[in-house]
Amino acid sequence: AVKEGELEPDVAAEKVTGEERKKKHLELEEL
Repeated sequence: AVKEGELEPDVAAEKVTGEERKKKHLELEEL
């Protein structure tokens, strides 16, 4: 899950986790 040429998987994973949390939060607010 490395995007935009990021070489550190941990950093990429942190970003993905943050994005998922934002999406889930938005979905919960929409319900």
